[in-house]
Amino acid sequence: LNLTSGAAGSFDLASGEVDYAQNIFNKMYPASITKILTSALALEHLQETGGSLDDKHTMTYEATHSIDRGSTHIALTEEEVVTVRDLLYTTMIESANDSANGLAEYTAGTLEAFPELMNRKAAELGALDSHFANASGLHGPEHYTSAYDMALITKWALGIDGFRDVFGATEYTVPVTNKQPKERKVGTHLHML
Repeated sequence: LNLTSGAAGSFDLASGEVDYAQNIFNKMYPASITKILTSALALEHLQETGGSLDDKHTMTYEATHSIDRGSTHIALTEEEVVTVRDLLYTTMIESANDSANGLAEYTAGTLEAFPELMNRKAAELGALDSHFANASGLHGPEHYTSAYDMALITKWALGIDGFRDVFGATEYTVPVTNKQPKERKVGTHLHML
């Protein structure tokens, strides 16, 4: 097999066996696949707190202004009220960094506290070649993982109620909000879905 990626693996999620491995323990920058962990942690938080996808979250200045202007977002604004459902679907379908920040704040209270949850969960899962510094996957020297660790994280995420629905979705419409008078339609960039 001749792959051009720096690392790749094929894993049997049921047995945990590695079917194919190419640098699966090498530390790599995960970019937006970080959002698998972000979304799963938010769903786990809902289960633990008895919350609902219809729970409301008010976006903060930090969540809406701490992302790179050229990065992917859905133009959420400070004080905009959205549901956890809106944040989950736009995080996974559109890869929206502002939505991922909203999930982080909803789950941990602040953007700064969320990486602590991410790193705690990674360690609990045995993802020892990982360190997460933000909810969205924006590049940073302290934000890395490995193909093997992402397999462990994805296996765990697939077992969280509701994750498969969000993970496999191809389109979503964010309804009118207190700050946005028009619906926002998002569609996946992963055309294999």
